Amino acid sequence: MHQEITDETCDNKPARIRRYYFPTVTIVGICILISAFSYLTARSDSIVRENAIENASQYLNAIAIFRSLYTSEVVKPSLANGIKVGHDYKQHSNMIPLPATFSMMLGEQIVQSQSGAKTSLYSPYPFPWRKEESQQIRSEAFANNAWQYLNANPEDSYYQFLELDNRLIIHYAVADRMKEACIGCHNNHPQSPKTDWEIGDVRGVLQVSLPLGKIVGNVTQQVNETFIILLGFSAFLLLCGYFAKKIMSKDDEKIAQAYLSIEDKNKMLSKALLEAKQAEQLKGEFLASMSHEIRTPLNGILGMLTLVKLDKLDSKNQKFISIARSSANTLLRIVNDILDFSKLSAGRFDIVEGVFNLKVLLTNIKESFYAAVAEKQIDLKLIFEQLDEEWFIGDEGRIEQVLTNLIGNAVKFTDRGIVLILVKVNQDTSSNLYQLQINIIDSGIGIAEKNINKLFESFTQEDASTSKRFGGTGLGLSISQKLAKLMNGNITVKSKSDFGSAFILTLPLKIGQPNIVAEGASAPQSNDLQSADHLTLLNNEVEKEANRNFMPKELLVFSRTIKVLLAEDSPINRELMLAIFEDLNIDVRLAENGRIAVDLFQNEALPFDLILMDCQMPEMDGYQATQLIRNIDSEYAKSIPIIALTAHAIEGEKEKCIAAGMSDFFTKPIDSNQLLNLMKHWTNDISLADIAPELTSNHRQKDSNLVNELKTWDKPSILSLLDGDEQKVDALTALALKEIEGFLSLIKTQKSDENYFQLKRTAHTIRGISANICAEKLSYIASQLEASNSDEPQQPELIASLNNEFTSLSKEIYREIK
Repeated sequence: MHQEITDETCDNKPARIRRYYFPTVTIVGICILISAFSYLTARSDSIVRENAIENASQYLNAIAIFRSLYTSEVVKPSLANGIKVGHDYKQHSNMIPLPATFSMMLGEQIVQSQSGAKTSLYSPYPFPWRKEESQQIRSEAFANNAWQYLNANPEDSYYQFLELDNRLIIHYAVADRMKEACIGCHNNHPQSPKTDWEIGDVRGVLQVSLPLGKIVGNVTQQVNETFIILLGFSAFLLLCGYFAKKIMSKDDEKIAQAYLSIEDKNKMLSKALLEAKQAEQLKGEFLASMSHEIRTPLNGILGMLTLVKLDKLDSKNQKFISIARSSANTLLRIVNDILDFSKLSAGRFDIVEGVFNLKVLLTNIKESFYAAVAEKQIDLKLIFEQLDEEWFIGDEGRIEQVLTNLIGNAVKFTDRGIVLILVKVNQDTSSNLYQLQINIIDSGIGIAEKNINKLFESFTQEDASTSKRFGGTGLGLSISQKLAKLMNGNITVKSKSDFGSAFILTLPLKIGQPNIVAEGASAPQSNDLQSADHLTLLNNEVEKEANRNFMPKELLVFSRTIKVLLAEDSPINRELMLAIFEDLNIDVRLAENGRIAVDLFQNEALPFDLILMDCQMPEMDGYQATQLIRNIDSEYAKSIPIIALTAHAIEGEKEKCIAAGMSDFFTKPIDSNQLLNLMKHWTNDISLADIAPELTSNHRQKDSNLVNELKTWDKPSILSLLDGDEQKVDALTALALKEIEGFLSLIKTQKSDENYFQLKRTAHTIRGISANICAEKLSYIASQLEASNSDEPQQPELIASLNNEFTSLSKEIYREIK
């Protein structure tokens, strides 16, 4: 519909500005001109007066200089030659005028020849022939005031501006002080009214009166001419502005129409922005829902598959279970990739820095690829080319995520040959940072040069055949590059089709110190609630502990019966948790929603040690239930540990749980080892899984029966992990035995060199490798050696036990292989 343009529709801000622009500028211009004229007039008057004072001062100074010169160069030589000096020199032939008389004569001549300046010399102590003239001058107000002021302030000057017959004049006076050349004459002259003069005494006043009318007239004329020029120029500008306004007013209708169009577009943009924000909010809610809805059934699938006792199944069913577990884990990785990508795209991804050991991290990452490397029968080498420092500050988890993705790609796309991990660390002296460079070089299929630039794009692989042959979402490299850039690093690639690839990760890292834990990161000594920062640090430590390799269930038994309240609405998850807690000394009470959980907490006869709280439940969710429990007026309610169980893996969920009053945060799918370690931490339970260096020989003797119950090699478990593939098991275990044998030789050397720090690290590596191949006893003995101190007498026994167990393991494995 056409909209008529009226004054009302044009009454917008730009139109109002144009409407009042010309009169406003005119008024402002007139004000500026008036102000300028006033300023110029006042300034010109000030300049005239300043110049008048300067001219009068120079005039009197010239008279004084002439007088002194006349005295020294004329009067003194004349007296020496017998010539007299007097005021009546015209009546005597052998007489010249006095200095004062001659000075006044000079002043009269200047008046007649130039500007009409009048010079006067007067004193309260005049000679008789000047008495009448001096009295007449001193009767004037200025002369009297000048004498009084200058007699008291002989160094100053005294002046006054007066208007006489509409003409401005200046009276300017200075003190006439007694000089050495004059004192003899004045004190010895027979007619002198005062004969005790001293040098510096004020003899009288020397005054000049200068008319300023001509100067003022000239300046006023110049100011007026300048103002006329400014007025004309301003009129010209106003005239130009007037015509410009006339021209612009013709376009007012078009401008108003354009303004209305812009207003409409602004409204549309505002609406679009609001819709975009709502869409972003819906996207976040969708991600949260997707995270929860997918992870919840995955939790049940993975948990139940973990609980299946593979040793009671035939090989065919073992293979089916292993395939199901592998498929579920693959689906979980895809979900995690999508969530990570969404968080990175939304800018809601935080980097959490901590101290970590780079060498241990890389060694553990390498160990995690044993099965994949053994299956493909390729070599995986880790070479530290330059590593002067091992402890650094950075986000260990994200570095591990990036490297796992890059190394995983290298292994996946390499069918024969080698994957080389080359590590260099160089110090940057200019920034006190260390530049970490990790080259992942493979002899795989390579990448065509034209496709290299597309590698880090989201949902992109080299070509369609790559996706069909190797699978994947095409998000891994995109996520890795974004994570690297978040850590101020970068990933570059060099490759050629059919000749392999080299991915180079560079990261700036700060140097770290081992055995230094951030404040608040140590395990609590009570169940008191900790701060959110403490909980984050603590959760990182628990996650590291939980991420250790395979640990037998016997080591996770609680040392005392703990009572746990489990609030979980999913029957599958409740069944899974009960199965996990079976035979672990855990007494469980179940609640289907938050309201039942609060009632159980308040009414149970014996107190609970721990609450596991699902966040999303009907009737009352976990956040509300936690707040109600925390609001109960008792120390028990405020201090009991409450661990959040949630399938939400989106950014901010942990902070939301902590803000609701929960003590810690655990995401589904459930990793039983990780969850149990977290529960042990919050209940202050110490078991064989948490063996500390201070463990005494008595403790070790007490647990010897448990060690004997562990298996030398749990073949069904590793067979399950490798999808029932006997060839994979054979290749992996053979490679592991070769690695462990080398590390055992290294321990012997480290023991003889008393290098106990490196010995502990080597024991840690052996523990990880042996756990990977399900060598339970060897892994346990290695953990004891890792926890032992150098001064303990049992350490040599542990080393011997480690070697003996390795011999037993080798025999059993080779017997099975043959």
